[in-house]
Amino acid sequence: MARTPVFSAMNKALAMTLVMAMGIALAVAFALAAIPTFIDWHINPSGIFHDTGGTHWGFVRETFLSWFFPILLLCAPVAFAGALFLWLRRG
Repeated sequence: MARTPVFSAMNKALAMTLVMAMGIALAVAFALAAIPTFIDWHINPSGIFHDTGGTHWGFVRETFLSWFFPILLLCAPVAFAGALFLWLRRG
């Protein structure tokens, strides 16, 4: 008795579409989180990001992550919905 593959060609196409959507969501979240992080580092409120001793990378990392994860949580569902819409429309 022949076993049917778990992933048919259609399922592989959908999986690749969703992986690509996640990559796009990650790239957008990274770019959007980098902008306010750089602005905060450049403005340097209260001297917490850098001083004469150099950059305080812990504060930079915390600022980046505090922007990255909420943006990713907003971008990922939108990217998945868009990818699914395009995949269904393609037929």
